[in-house]
Amino acid sequence: VKAVEGVLDALVYVNDTDSTDEIGIFPHSVAVVTRGGEADMIAQAVFDKKAPGIGTWGSQTGTVVDAAGQEHTVSFSPCTSKMIFADLYIRVLDGGEQTVIQSAVIPALEDYINSLGLAVPLNVPQLFGVAYSADPSIARTFIVNDIQVNAPGASGVIRDLVPCAWKERIVTVRNGGVRIHFT
Repeated sequence: VKAVEGVLDALVYVNDTDSTDEIGIFPHSVAVVTRGGEADMIAQAVFDKKAPGIGTWGSQTGTVVDAAGQEHTVSFSPCTSKMIFADLYIRVLDGGEQTVIQSAVIPALEDYINSLGLAVPLNVPQLFGVAYSADPSIARTFIVNDIQVNAPGASGVIRDLVPCAWKERIVTVRNGGVRIHFT
């Protein structure tokens, strides 16, 4: 599925039991989650790789034609985006400049967050390392005092782990998803 034109990422879940699993996948079925790609091309790739008699499960369908000319409907799920916003509280040290720190740290954090794969949670404390490694030549010119993440459905700021559901991908917006507050 990852080789299909336009597919940027994909995950496959297998339910080989006799009952519906905790996600909702039917017994003896596969659930494919994709990021990007065209429905019928994804459906063909899933159909080509799954064993006969194994069902497919998902919120979107594509139609494929087998070698005998018979049409089959194949289900899969496109991923959904979980938009988050990160606020960094930074103290500038001697020799540090706010604009230099912002121009290095903000894109590095945006890139890191947007590079997370499907169903990968965000470990907020790892963002400290991303901030300091954004530009090693300025790493000693500031201190990150706190990082707070806001995510949909959260009852407040998150400082530890932002969960990610089985078909989600955590993302942030460019030029606004990561904000620095200088203290």
